[in-house]
Amino acid sequence: MEVPAQHRPQLVQLAGSGFIPGEGVAVAIIVAYADTAPDGICRATFDPRQFAGTPTNEAILLGSISGTITLGTPA
Repeated sequence: MEVPAQHRPQLVQLAGSGFIPGEGVAVAIIVAYADTAPDGICRATFDPRQFAGTPTNEAILLGSISGTITLGTPA
């Protein structure tokens, strides 16, 4: 059975600098954990409806090793 398009998670990209390449990054509203690429970009897959209840439509990225915190808006 195929999942309707409106219920499929989408790839959302949040970019931030200062992370250690490949480190684990917490994505808050904690809906996922992701790893950064060597260029410091974090990519996480989640359902955009998870942002529906937030007034700012923003997410926090927290590096588990570096302690880097950055704020991003899903594209």
